[in-house]
Amino acid sequence: MVTVLNLITMCHIQPLVKGDGKYLSIAAASILAKTYRDDYMKNIAEEYPQYDWKSNKGYPTNKHRAAIKIWHFALSSKIIYVASS
Repeated sequence: MVTVLNLITMCHIQPLVKGDGKYLSIAAASILAKTYRDDYMKNIAEEYPQYDWKSNKGYPTNKHRAAIKIWHFALSSKIIYVASS
């Protein structure tokens, strides 16, 4: 049985610094990911205005962290970060 961990340890992986400036495929993937994230953030900003998603675009701000303390983090598992204290 091959697991992801086995594949990772079996493969030679080397970080590629500023890969989006070197390879068009990485640049295109980066643009698509950012566009998708921005659209997603607009949608959840309408659904959950108390978290001020329209202003933070997925990155924690002081206002967003304060909202988490008040409202807790009851959105969904789709959110990729939880603000640390």
